Amino acid sequence: MKQNVLIVAFKVHYVQPDDLILSHSTSRRVKQQRVEKSVGANIRRRGYVILWDFEQRKELARHDLHKVRVQSICFTAHDKYVISVGGRDDGSVIVFDIATLTPICRSVASRSINGNAIVVRALQDNPSFFITAGDRHLRIWSIQREMKKVNVHDVYVGKHQRRYTSISIDLRDEYVYLGTFSGDVIKIILNCCDSANVTKAGTFSSMVGAYGTHNPRKPFGKDCNRYVNGLRVVYIVDDGLLLMGAGDGVLELVEERKDIRETSFKNYPSPTWPMLKTLKRTKVNGAITSMVQITPIEYYIATEANEIYLLNIKMFTLKLLKTSHREAVHNIVFPKNLSSVFATAGYETIRIWSTKRLQELLRIMVYNFQCADIEFTNDGSSLVSVWNDGVIRVYSIFTLSFRL
Repeated sequence: MKQNVLIVAFKVHYVQPDDLILSHSTSRRVKQQRVEKSVGANIRRRGYVILWDFEQRKELARHDLHKVRVQSICFTAHDKYVISVGGRDDGSVIVFDIATLTPICRSVASRSINGNAIVVRALQDNPSFFITAGDRHLRIWSIQREMKKVNVHDVYVGKHQRRYTSISIDLRDEYVYLGTFSGDVIKIILNCCDSANVTKAGTFSSMVGAYGTHNPRKPFGKDCNRYVNGLRVVYIVDDGLLLMGAGDGVLELVEERKDIRETSFKNYPSPTWPMLKTLKRTKVNGAITSMVQITPIEYYIATEANEIYLLNIKMFTLKLLKTSHREAVHNIVFPKNLSSVFATAGYETIRIWSTKRLQELLRIMVYNFQCADIEFTNDGSSLVSVWNDGVIRVYSIFTLSFRL
């Protein structure tokens, strides 16, 4: 099938294989997913934003005001507006009114001295406010519906310039936590909301601090750890309790330390303070790309390795739900006279699958090499594989051992 569809906001339903919504003809990227909505929106590279009625499987409205690409979209509180941010070639923010199904206004997303906006998130309880973040970019916006314009306020972060990866806002719309490619989390106090001035009169939004995890085994000044390959996802579980997803697959439940205050770090040698205490820790395969809460204690965790896990935050246990090859599949083979299992070959991996359970049974890894072809022996007990390093490898399926 040449056409693919990605639903950004949706109500959870079981969809039959032939029950598809088709509109886009090219691939697209998206930065947000929300659950329990009956209206959906999706995006494509040429700048279309399309609003869907998911229950009736039909398109409600669309606009193509963005150039080349839409970087991120979100619904505001109470599903009043859809906010979309364009990519590098576009650089604009567009507010779309769901009630009238028309765009309200368009504004330049960044100042000339700042980088591009990467992600957009709306406040939890106020439909007229949203936040954009990106490369040295952090701004709060207010929507003035009657005047058909937006007002913007730059968050003061001083010299702490970062490339932001994710935004998480608390339920009271007081604080914001942002993940960064630097591996620390930035905490912001909003001091909003005023429709004209964005922030409350006489106040401004500013950074509280840049936080890392505390290592009690090291002396003061060297006891702060950052996340490897960046902090990709931050999710607020409760007041002061955060769920962190890192670029190296580390998943941590942390809380803000109560035994020390931020004022104690005025003379700290690093701009990142050890204000987070690690409570629980685990690791998944690949960089974490998104988290979705499905129950008070359960989360879906998605990774760059094309895997989806179910996390129980109470027991902090992981269950692999879905997995697939990261890159192209070069071959698919069935054993002789057996249709209940089959094997696939791809980059770094050979996988054996169950056709009845629709799950992976066995994975064979050879890092940094490509498996070009595979074949079962006549009795189905072994698997012969050829790799791009010039080596033929034979694996015994039942003993899970390697034979040369």
